[in-house]
Amino acid sequence: MMNKEVIKRWLLRHGRPLDLARYDYHFDQGNKDRVVELLSAYQNDDGGFAHGLESDCWNPISSPVQTWTATEIIHEIGGLDPSHQMVQGILRYLASGKYMVNRRWMFAVPSNNDYPRAVWWNYQSDEKSTEDYNPTASLIAFILLYSPEDSQLYRESLLMGQEAVDDLIRRGKSEMHELYNYITLYNISMQLGICWQHMDKFKELIISEMDRLIERDTKQWGKTYCCLPSHLIKDPRSIGADDYKSLIQEEASHLKESINDQGVWSITWNWQQYEQEFEVAKYWWQSELIIKNLLLIKKFS
Repeated sequence: MMNKEVIKRWLLRHGRPLDLARYDYHFDQGNKDRVVELLSAYQNDDGGFAHGLESDCWNPISSPVQTWTATEIIHEIGGLDPSHQMVQGILRYLASGKYMVNRRWMFAVPSNNDYPRAVWWNYQSDEKSTEDYNPTASLIAFILLYSPEDSQLYRESLLMGQEAVDDLIRRGKSEMHELYNYITLYNISMQLGICWQHMDKFKELIISEMDRLIERDTKQWGKTYCCLPSHLIKDPRSIGADDYKSLIQEEASHLKESINDQGVWSITWNWQQYEQEFEVAKYWWQSELIIKNLLLIKKFS
């Protein structure tokens, strides 16, 4: 059974300071500024993020995916003022066009190959790293949320957002990580009152892809790496939250019963290389899972 005191002690022993601060902020009257302070340790001078913020890749050079990970935490804590230096740094990094090919940010960057990482972060080619809209769709949404509407970056992101929507409609299919990025783009677009061309078709495709990808066999949950409802829906205000409410509630109940013998949650993957470093990253990922799982339980139970 889930015990928050046991979970907090585990975080104190094994967790990243950032994740401990996130835990305190969400569940123990912690300070939002402390989360931002610790998150800033992963931000480079160019405004991008690195240093294993996404725990499966230890590249110290800024990359789009590591920067996307930072934007996720910013969303998680309720956002920041657009003038905040962290936000301004991210916008500066994205505006630089670094690691952008064919108007999409790269999923994996060449320098990944020089540092410990999971196999899926291996760089193969520019084309392979920009074959879909992960993480581009979410980064577009972040720009639209925080960039001034009269800026060149904002105007360019509007064009890129429409291209992203059109590409999904053209393909008709996605995979779960890319789909989550599209969900972020849709949710923030609705928040801002941005209506893309073919918006109804965009919404319809997101819902149909959720239906195709989400694993409904609860026996697979926590045992194999599959698409759980929470991989796509993280907030009751999200697209799909009403449609999948009962299934998300079932996942929240399942999480309460799926604690391992240390009182936290196990991960269901490994790097397939760098075995010693993975043993460290495993604890970092468990810290991340604690935050994500407790937030899901809090919001949907």
